[in-house]
Amino acid sequence: MKRLAWVCVVVSAAASILPGQRNKDAGLAREKLPSWLKIGGEIRGRLEAEHGFKYAPGEDDTYYLHRFTFDVSVRPISWLSFSAQAQDARVAGYSRGPSPSSLANPFDLRSGFVEVRRGAAEGWSLRAGRQEMKFGEDRLIGNSNWSNIPRRFDAVRLTWKRQDATLDWFASSVVTTVRDGFDRPRLYNGFFGFYSSFRNLPGKSTVEPYVLWKTNARVRGERGTTGDLDVYTAGARAVGELPLRFDYSVEAALQAGSYAADDIRAWAGHWRLGHKLPYANKAFRLVLEFNHASGDDNPRDGRRGTFDQLFPTNHQKYGIADRITWRNINDLMAGVEWRPAKKWRWLIDYHSFWLATLQDGMYTDAGALVVRNPGASSRRIGGEVDVQGSYQFTEYLQFGAGFGHLFAGPFLRESIPERSSSYPYVMWTYAF
Repeated sequence: MKRLAWVCVVVSAAASILPGQRNKDAGLAREKLPSWLKIGGEIRGRLEAEHGFKYAPGEDDTYYLHRFTFDVSVRPISWLSFSAQAQDARVAGYSRGPSPSSLANPFDLRSGFVEVRRGAAEGWSLRAGRQEMKFGEDRLIGNSNWSNIPRRFDAVRLTWKRQDATLDWFASSVVTTVRDGFDRPRLYNGFFGFYSSFRNLPGKSTVEPYVLWKTNARVRGERGTTGDLDVYTAGARAVGELPLRFDYSVEAALQAGSYAADDIRAWAGHWRLGHKLPYANKAFRLVLEFNHASGDDNPRDGRRGTFDQLFPTNHQKYGIADRITWRNINDLMAGVEWRPAKKWRWLIDYHSFWLATLQDGMYTDAGALVVRNPGASSRRIGGEVDVQGSYQFTEYLQFGAGFGHLFAGPFLRESIPERSSSYPYVMWTYAF
């Protein structure tokens, strides 16, 4: 099976290694299309290996992910458009049993919506149907595009836009992948919100206040009672530039509500400072970042302190190995971004992780508890080193590779048999 995975990646890369004629043909095809019709798509392949998956022995694996998307957009009149995107996602070489629906979904509708718009670039617009949603840095709302099956919502989204401001209201339900049927929403799991963005403020700053409401009808509280989930999140994000080639990004979110009979009181914050070095044509950028998300210091007191990161794009936010999420966590990161040439980009990061609360544990991005040991002698999880590189071969074709390794600290060494974990990958993407 491992050999099959390698064969797939070689064949896929060979299919796109002569992009010159493909790029020319793609450009000519677009020129011949009528103005009311747009088509496009993407082919992506990634070979990845996982060691220490789920922090459990015997879960190591190497496999190849392949995804093809094809999208069509029709605008019969200036204020009305119809868009649809089909997706075929597959996995080869997966040996831990039947491949999960998070990796493979042979053919389905990735998105399909109708949009009514007043004005080409500004004014009101209404979008209804299956769609992806991304706001801010995707820490709370993202499409998780790194996954072979990106997140989608069946949603109604109302947007008001001006040159320096955008206001969004939405009502949605997350879509569940159905391996042998049509993907459908979780109607008992609602997600509603208001997200705003105000741009071109002093210091070339952008400020984004938001209010979000997540619901679920099937939860069990700390004391065993069942009931509804209602978690309300209020927060804001700001990004901008500072003197002397510095830049910043901050975000803070407060949560309240109820989890069955439990009260919710949680919060999270993100702080980042960047600096472009004055030499080498500003090819180097240094980054220092800290992330915090509260945990629950008593699992039976009827008060939940674990921050809920809602529907994020978790990849690369807290290490590319994706072992850490924005729940009960402290993350101190130092990194460097290097662009030696226009088409090259390198990222090198180091993360130091420790629990916010020892009585709580470590979670997946979906909220599942994976490691908990309140009797451990330390909150320190460990450190992760990440190295990534990408090369834009042509306008349409990109290659990338990376490696992440999590070194176990005292908490992991005392809690589980499979402690350290690593994640290497190679990837290619062809967009047309």
